[in-house]
Amino acid sequence: LCLYDGRFDKALSSAGLSRGDIELFMDRV
Repeated sequence: LCLYDGRFDKALSSAGLSRGDIELFMDRV
């Protein structure tokens, strides 16, 4: 995903999420 940049990673970390969580979510959409 184009969202996978440093800023997105920082936002995920602050939200307590990981790339794996987002990948699972995207698979369902």
